[in-house]
Amino acid sequence: MNQLLPRRIIPSKAVVNLYYKHIKPRTITNGILPPVLINIHGLFGSSMMFRSLGRRLARESNYEVYNVDLRNHGQSPQVKPFNYMAMKADLIHFIETHIEPEQSIYLLGFSLGGKVGLLTALDGSINVKKCISIDIPPYETPILDRMITENAEMIRKIHYQEVKILRGRHNWGRKVLDMFKALPINNEKTALYFANGFLQHQPNNEVSTTNPYVEFYLPFQEFPTLFDEIKRWPIEESRNKETAVPTLFMKGIFSTFIKTDYSLLKKSFPNSGIQEFATSHNVLVDDPTHSFECIKNFLQDEAINV
Repeated sequence: MNQLLPRRIIPSKAVVNLYYKHIKPRTITNGILPPVLINIHGLFGSSMMFRSLGRRLARESNYEVYNVDLRNHGQSPQVKPFNYMAMKADLIHFIETHIEPEQSIYLLGFSLGGKVGLLTALDGSINVKKCISIDIPPYETPILDRMITENAEMIRKIHYQEVKILRGRHNWGRKVLDMFKALPINNEKTALYFANGFLQHQPNNEVSTTNPYVEFYLPFQEFPTLFDEIKRWPIEESRNKETAVPTLFMKGIFSTFIKTDYSLLKKSFPNSGIQEFATSHNVLVDDPTHSFECIKNFLQDEAINV
C-alpha cells in the first residue's frame, strides 16, 4: 500500500439515501400502478449498468423502473460500513421512500447486487413479488471469480501507483481503459465497467500537486476488509432464513460462483429455479439476447414456472 496517498475521511451511517435513475412506465391504466422493477448493479458498478435494459423493460413490459447506485458506488454517498446488511437497509429505505406500499416489487441484481436483492427479499418487510439473481448464490462465496480478482488487481495497481498515470493529462483515460482492455479475461464492455471507477472520478481530470496520479473513486485504504465482506452471506443476521418469493438464479456456466449442486439454492429460496447460460460471470454482456428474454419471461409469467 502506498502510504503517500492522502486520507479521505469516510463517515459512518446506518442508512443513506441512494442515488437513482427513474424510468416511467409506458402507460398507467385507470390509475392502477404498474409493478416496480429495481435494478441493482455489481461491485464497482453503478446505475448506468442497467440503463438500456431498464428502458427496454419499461417500454416492453410497462414497468416502473429504478436503477440505483448502492452505497459507495456511483453517485451515492461514500460511507461505512461497506457490507451487505447496510446495503440491504439502504435499499429497504429507498423502497419505503419512493414506492407505494401496494405496488408489486421485482428485484433484479447482478453479482454483489444479487446478494443485496436476495437479502432484501428474505427480509419480508416489503412487497417483493419476484427476485432475480444474476450469477450469485445465497451462500458464502469464498473464491471470487477471475473476472473480479483480475480486474481488482489492475484497479489496485493503478490506485496505489504501481502503474503511474498522471491525472489531468491528455489521454489519461485512454491509458487507463487500454490497461483493462489488455486483460485477457475482459471484453470491451467489461473493461469499461471496471475502468469507469477511474474514468468517472472527476478529480482525475485535474492536475494535482498533492497526488499527481489518477486514483480510483473509492479509497481502498479506508475499506481494508472489503473483499472479505463481499464473499459473505450474512444469513445469521437476516430476520428470516427462507422466503417463498419466486426467485430465478441465472448462472454463467464458465463462472465459479454458483455451485453445480443446485439444491443449495433452495435452502433459503425453496420456490426458486436456475437458468444456465454459456457465458462468464458477466451474463448480461456475454449473452444479451437470451438473458433479456429470460428476465422478461420470468417477470411476466403469472404461473411462476421456475
